[in-house]
Formats: sequence, structure tokens, C-alpha cells
Amino acid sequence: MADHPTRAFSLGDLIDYEVQLALDSQARPEDLAQRDKNVRIDSAILKKGKAHGLKLWLRKVRGPYGEAFMQARALLNLGLIALGALLGWGTIRGLLTYNGLHPVNVLPFFAIFVLLPVTFLLFLLLRGFVARLFGRLPGGWVAASGHWLLTRVMKKNQRDLPLADVWHRLKSMHPRVFTWQAWILSQSFAFAYYLTALASLLFYVSVHDYAFAWQTTLRLGPDALFSLVHALALPFAWLGPLFVPTMDVIQTTQYDRFTASYVSGQGSAMAADWWPFLAALIGFYGLLPRLVLLLLFKSRLALHLRSLRFDDFASEEVWLRLQRSGISWQSAAGTKEMAAAALPEPMSMTSPQPLLIVRWRQAPFSEAELRNYFEERGHRVGSILDAEGRDSEFQNILQTLQDGQSLALVCDPWELPGEAFNRLRLAMREKLPVRTPIFLVPLLHDETKGAVETAIEDRPLWEASLKAFRDPYVGLLLEGSHAR
Repeated sequence: MADHPTRAFSLGDLIDYEVQLALDSQARPEDLAQRDKNVRIDSAILKKGKAHGLKLWLRKVRGPYGEAFMQARALLNLGLIALGALLGWGTIRGLLTYNGLHPVNVLPFFAIFVLLPVTFLLFLLLRGFVARLFGRLPGGWVAASGHWLLTRVMKKNQRDLPLADVWHRLKSMHPRVFTWQAWILSQSFAFAYYLTALASLLFYVSVHDYAFAWQTTLRLGPDALFSLVHALALPFAWLGPLFVPTMDVIQTTQYDRFTASYVSGQGSAMAADWWPFLAALIGFYGLLPRLVLLLLFKSRLALHLRSLRFDDFASEEVWLRLQRSGISWQSAAGTKEMAAAALPEPMSMTSPQPLLIVRWRQAPFSEAELRNYFEERGHRVGSILDAEGRDSEFQNILQTLQDGQSLALVCDPWELPGEAFNRLRLAMREKLPVRTPIFLVPLLHDETKGAVETAIEDRPLWEASLKAFRDPYVGLLLEGSHAR
């Protein structure tokens, strides 16, 4: 990001972006307007679209938190790789315990380097079961570690950062980022484990003279073991006969611990023929799947970061400020300003979808009066619902709103938007497209005309109250169907 503002976000960029949005939510609008005015982003960048503009904006205002987090994450990754390498070497060193009196048993290799990784892959493929564990093993642990790292990094640099807001936005808007990052760390550990195990096996068989055999307390004969070995060798049998033990190798290398000797007198001659097969087991059942999973999760994380749409309303606010033609928080947050030509998809009341009307807090207007009011001004009217501000009513509103439809909240002029309205707004932003318009319509009865009229005198007070929500898609409904 430091050299090329148009490249894809990294995880550190994403953290810095969310931190900056959280900090901006606590700043005064006029200070933000002045700061972004001084950022001076070239109009050519803005014409390339929202993503280009916001990336360059972040380059100019970002803090040190993302970089510090990535450094801590790199140390964690390095520690996991070192631990995986140490365990991989230790496993091979333990399995190759050989004093010249008894050969190395090959069956533990099957359990550690085939049974365990295959079991893991089966759990991964069982989507219904693994879906519940995906965030916990190891996602939940690493996500919790990420939260701890982010806490340490942010508190070390600035104590009053809104950590809870940052973490909530990261989890709610980018939940898979932490899951994929968790799997990348876990697969880096596993890849280091199997790579070191394979390298250690090749090293030790090169510098020592090992004898291999097979023995078990189970009633497993050479024929059964031959079938098992050939089934396990299917993925790499194409490499050649060197990597697939023959029946002769299996029969002659069976070991009897009571006589401390091979069952066949030719066992010693073929005792070394097992190691290519064991090396292939580690490579194809342990190392290769971990490499594939590591690349898969890296690519999915990179794709997500590369395709960020910045379509949340906090990003919309920054984008509108940068364009200097969207909502100005120093002026009225009316519908007219929201429909500036710079917006790629301006809010429009000429949508083919009719308005969903909500009569807020027992606003004293009949259904017929509301239909007449909106239709006289050129608006199509759909359903008319009632709401007092309860969550159950919000669910009904969310289910009734159709794609592309706008919400018109009819209120008494004295019923300024408060906590209940904000909960409705947040519910809509969470469940519906971010550009879903919410129009507030303060109305009163005109006794002289005997009709419902717009509360014109109260508009300045309403416009001022709407600034507190800092939502580009909340506004007052203007007169006429041409209003946007």
C-alpha cells in the first residue's frame, strides 16, 4: 500500500482501515471534513472508483497498528513453524530408534503419517460436522490469539482506541478472514512438521544403516499387510516399483520378537527396502495435502482482500467526503445531497418498487391519508405498517422490505429519531444492502386545508438530528417525485 495505492489490501491494511473508521466514528464531523480536505486525493484517482480512492486515503491517514499486528503475527507464524520442525525431527528420531539388536518397526509410520492425516482430511470433508468445528479447531484459538495480539498492539500505541468497535467490525464484516488466517497458520505448522520429518528420514537413512521390519500383536499376516501396503501406495505407485514393497519384502521382513530374529532367513537382505515407501507415505499423505491446503487458504484470503467492495455505510461516509459532493456533515443531511451525481448508484425515489410506509409511534394519520399524501407527490405506495420501536416489529419490517425498495418512516414532528430508530437503522444495515434508503417523513395535519402536510418549519431541527447518525442513506423526504 505504501508504494501503490491500487494493490489489494493485506491483513495489516484491513486492520488499519477498520481502526481508522472506528477512530473517525468518535471524531467531530467538521474535523473529519477538514482532515480529508487536506488529504488532497487527485480527481483522477477518484474517477477510478471507490476502492482506488479509499486505498489511497488509507495510505495517507493510516496508523501503525496493522504493521505492528503483522509483525506479531509473523513472529507467531515463525514460532509455529519452528515448533513444527522440531516435532517433525523428534518424531522421526523417535521412530528410528535403532541399536543394532532390533530393527525399526514400520507399522508406527502407518499410524502417524497415514492414519492421523487421513483422519484429519476426512473430518475436513465432512462439512456438516466440520462446519461447527471450523471456527474452533484451530480457528477459534487463533482468532482469540489475534484478538489478544490486536489488544496488545493497540494498547501499546494508544490507550483510548475503540478496540471493541474494531474487533466487532472485523468479526461481523470479515469473519472468514480470521478463519482462513487461522488455517494458514495451522497448515504452516503442519507443513513444517511433515517437511522436516521427510528431510530427517532421508538424512538418517543416508548416514546410518537402518534395518526395517514389521511386527504386531494383532493377527495380521503377510497377505493382509500386502493388501494394505498396495492400497496405501496407490497415490505414488507411478513413481516406480522401488516405492511399492513386494510380497517378498513383506514376507521376509516379518519379525519375531520372541526369537529376536526375522521369520525368514532372507529378512536381513531386504530390511532396507522399506525406506522409499515410508518416505513416499510422508510426502503424499502428510506433506502434499498440507501444501495444497496452505495454498488454498492463502488464495482464498488473498481473493477476499482483493475483492473488497467497501460497501458498508462507514466506507460510504468516507467516500462521500472524499468526493466533496456527497453528504456534507456541515450542511443538512437531506435527500437532495445524497443523490449527488458522483455517486455510482444514487438514491432514487423513481424506483419501480413502491415505498414501504411505516407509521412510527402511533403517528395520527390514517392509511387513506398517508396514501393520498404520497401518491399526490408522485410516489408509489406499497404496504403500510405500524411500529412502536420493538425488535419484533423490526423483523417484520426487514421481512417486508424487498430488494430495491425504500423505507419511509412517518412521524409526528415532535418525535425526533432516537434510540429506537437507531436500532431499526442498524438492523437494516446489518441485514439489507447498505444503500437501502431510509426516509423520515415528519407530517402534521393542516387544519386550514384539512389535509396532511409536510412539517416544513421543523425540517431544520430534523436535519440537525439526522447528522448524529452519520449515515449517508438516511435523509428527509423532499417534496415531489423528482426529489432524490
